[in-house]
Amino acid sequence: MKLFYYQLKNILKTKETVWWTAAFPLVLGTLFYLTFGTANVDDQFSKIPVGVVWNQEDAYFASVLDEVEGDLFETTDYEEEDAKKALQKEKIDAYIVVGDSITMKTMKSSIQASIVEVFLNEYLSYKSAIETIAKEHPEKLAELVGQISDDSK
Repeated sequence: MKLFYYQLKNILKTKETVWWTAAFPLVLGTLFYLTFGTANVDDQFSKIPVGVVWNQEDAYFASVLDEVEGDLFETTDYEEEDAKKALQKEKIDAYIVVGDSITMKTMKSSIQASIVEVFLNEYLSYKSAIETIAKEHPEKLAELVGQISDDSK
């Protein structure tokens, strides 16, 4: 007990030691809390409103949209002119045109539009890979689909 008492007395004699042992951790902890304590990603992320124009049926794309509907996107079906109006009124951040090819239209560059674009690029990349492997090596198609489903988890 005497050793503890003398060590505490020694620490309290110099201001620098008091600063580094008591005040600095409190200041550092406060700064960390102010910086990272309120950064709750779940509260800040909201679903991205996206319009979909179906010029042609695509069952695979429809099923993929259904999968991400509740988590990532909030989709609404539109005719092309209605989608343009909704985009101008900023009811949606982007709209996807499903036809011979799948394209995206947006009015301005934003994080939400970039997320939609990355989603479409990933979808088109996987679709192309599946089509190529189905033509050239159909026996490996099941393995590819398994890898894709493992990657998406």
